[in-house]
Amino acid sequence: MKLHHNIFYVLALTVFAACTTEETFLPGPDVAAGCQNVHFDAANETLKMLSPTDAERSVTLTLVRESGGGELTVPVELVSASEGMTVAPSATFAAGATTTTIEVTAPQNVSEGTSYNYELRLAGEQVNPYIAGATIFSGSISFPKTYDFRMWYSDASGSSMASTYGYFRQTGFDLGDGRLLMSDFLHSGTDVWLMYPAGADYTAEATITTSPSYVEDDTDYPGCVQVYAYDQPSDTYTVFRPYGEGSVLTATDLCFYYGDGYTGYNPATGSGYIAVMEVNFNVDSTVKYWGAFQFRALTADNVGDYDFSEPDFGIAPPLAADGTVLTMKARLVQNNLEFNAFQNISATVCDEGTALQFDHFMNTDYSFKLTHNLNGTFAITSDIGYQATWEYRFRNPDTDEWYLFYPSGLDDYDLGFVVNLNNALNAWDVAGHRIRITLAETFSSPDFHDTTDDYLELTW
Repeated sequence: MKLHHNIFYVLALTVFAACTTEETFLPGPDVAAGCQNVHFDAANETLKMLSPTDAERSVTLTLVRESGGGELTVPVELVSASEGMTVAPSATFAAGATTTTIEVTAPQNVSEGTSYNYELRLAGEQVNPYIAGATIFSGSISFPKTYDFRMWYSDASGSSMASTYGYFRQTGFDLGDGRLLMSDFLHSGTDVWLMYPAGADYTAEATITTSPSYVEDDTDYPGCVQVYAYDQPSDTYTVFRPYGEGSVLTATDLCFYYGDGYTGYNPATGSGYIAVMEVNFNVDSTVKYWGAFQFRALTADNVGDYDFSEPDFGIAPPLAADGTVLTMKARLVQNNLEFNAFQNISATVCDEGTALQFDHFMNTDYSFKLTHNLNGTFAITSDIGYQATWEYRFRNPDTDEWYLFYPSGLDDYDLGFVVNLNNALNAWDVAGHRIRITLAETFSSPDFHDTTDDYLELTW
């Protein structure tokens, strides 16, 4: 019995001691009387991008104090920085001034595709440490690789990821520290960042950030993330204009997707892909699911190359302002062997840059209009011939006789043709000043070709 009483006494003391233990809090530093709350201006740019070939190597940061007064000097501490970076140890406000500036400088000898990161802290009695984020500033000076990307949207309709629309162009900046910036993504006014493992020299999985956005994890596939280009306060989706302001092709309701290899980037080649869970193009009646924006960097050596999945030219309209007259050279390619160059022909841009009107085509009284439909197809309207399913036949619908053109202006060389309107090799290449019209049939006395290897190429 005595043993039980002793045990109870020990437990009671333990419980009492636990209940009466108080946590110890250390007070923070006092804010000095008359503190002017010196802090970094919220408008300071956290990323400064420069060219290695330019002389500029620094970024200017603004400091603010609450009110003017006498001259004031504030210590500036360099908390961390990439090798070779410098900053003045203090900043001085002139008498009566409420702002001043300091400069952070990167080394003089830099390489393309490198970034210099730093973190600064303001110190002294005129700094209020309780102003959240205002007395510490992190930023970087970058000398990125600047890319001109060829980009195109692909859907998952087949193993070749067949292109749905022609390609467009996108500027990109590889900062060399695991960050790829696509500024003003598809002329939307928003930036898209791909974050990948720094130092990777192969296709690495990438994550996506953009603003505004609504981000949520995919609960069905752990590790995968959905990034909606969507602004919650205004309940609006970002509008993307692949061909620039006034683009006849727009996209909205766009949701990016990353994780488990869905989005990747190869810094060694400047190529990659951004998964798209869903997107709504204005030329489609339904939302598209599970596609991708594929891209690769263009160089002087590869600008004419195409991989198996990208469009064969494909920059979409507008060609030029309506009423512009384009003087074109024409040539006919038959069976990839014969090349017949013809006299110049003229065409007038119309329909907001999406169509060309050919009058007196190839030394005849015939006219027709060629229209780009934005989905890889052409449409033809003419005062001669007729459309049959996916072809436009420059033949008499009653007699099936050819309507003949005279490309060289000579009666002894005539040409008739049937246009393949849907062929994937049809091209409307604004940047390359070229249009390619695939032909299903050609006739030039006395030869007849029934093949899709023939095409009429127009350049200007």
